[in-house]
Amino acid sequence: RSSIFKTIPTMFTNTLMKAGLLTACSFAVAAADFTSVALDGKLAGATLEHMVTLSDPAANGQGTITIKYTVPKESWVAVGVSTNGSGKMAPSEVVLANPGDGSILKYTITAYDPSAVTPMANQTLINPTLEQVNGTTTLTFTKLLEEDGEFTFVTDTSTTFI
Repeated sequence: RSSIFKTIPTMFTNTLMKAGLLTACSFAVAAADFTSVALDGKLAGATLEHMVTLSDPAANGQGTITIKYTVPKESWVAVGVSTNGSGKMAPSEVVLANPGDGSILKYTITAYDPSAVTPMANQTLINPTLEQVNGTTTLTFTKLLEEDGEFTFVTDTSTTFI
């Protein structure tokens, strides 16, 4: 296994739980332009934006959600969904961006244990980018609303992001 798979579980169990870099918010997923959610508490200064496209040409006409997560520090970042709606880190599906190796990958988290953080078999993100400029980190990616074996985003319903 590459070093990324050795360090990510430690980052999830230590850094994320203590520093709160995963966003804990809930909002309705609706077809529209970008909607911005300002975060507070430990995430004060961070912003989560989302946009749903019901027939995205970049996804062969399938529905997509585009996420843009901006954090006021240079670090790795992750955005995900609590797959059971609890708002907790496990069980969940996350997109993690590691500036150390430039990777932006989808992971599942099935428990609060480093061995329970595993890369997903289908890495289907569309145009994922990670930018670090002047002390700010921005992760942007587009994901299909519906993928076999993954959390399904349903428009006009509330989705809890972590």
